[in-house]
Amino acid sequence: MNDVRIIVVKQPWAWLICDGPKDIENRNWKHAPRFRGRVLIAASARRPTRSEWDTVATFAKKRGVSIPTREDLMCGGVVGDSTLVDCVREHSSPWFFGPIGLVLANRRPLSFVPIAGQLGLYTPSPDVLAKLQSVL
Repeated sequence: MNDVRIIVVKQPWAWLICDGPKDIENRNWKHAPRFRGRVLIAASARRPTRSEWDTVATFAKKRGVSIPTREDLMCGGVVGDSTLVDCVREHSSPWFFGPIGLVLANRRPLSFVPIAGQLGLYTPSPDVLAKLQSVL
C-alpha cells in the first residue's frame, strides 16, 4: 500500500470528485507533483461557511450539477478514491481553473473513515493505512 497518497479537499468539492462529475482538482502549487497512481480523497475537517458553500453550488449548477446540503456531507476523513493520471496547466474540463490541474480517473466514493489531514499530496502513515484497511 506504499503506492497510495492522500489529498485533502474541501467539501463540497470532495463530493463533486467522488460522487459527481469533477474530473480534475485545481491547486495553486508552484510545481506539479510527479506522483501518478491511487489517491484517496479526504474531506477537510473544516466545514465551509454558507457563503463558501453557495459559491460552489453556483459554480456546480452552471455545469448542470446540484450538490447535497452542507449537513448531508461528511468532513474530516476519507470519502473516496481515484487515480491521478496527469498534472496539467491547461485542460478542456469545465472543472479546470488551474493553475495546476490534477487529472483524476476512476473516481468513486468510499465509506467514510475519519482521519487527520495534512497539506499537499501526502503518503499516509502506517496508523492511517491501518484505519483505512476496511475500505481499501
